[in-house]
Amino acid sequence: MDARLTTEQRELRDAAARLADDLGPGAVQDLADADRVARLEKAVAATGWRTLRSDGA
Repeated sequence: MDARLTTEQRELRDAAARLADDLGPGAVQDLADADRVARLEKAVAATGWRTLRSDGA
């Protein structure tokens, strides 16, 4: 069995890492930054990543 990541999985991993670097919290205080949270929410929604889960989470 080949357990290596597929090209698509590597691209998804890299895109998630870039998003976390750009908009993820850098400190606990950033968790309360409503502007950052809104930008992160908008970016995640634009990716369509939530549709990858079958349970709609």
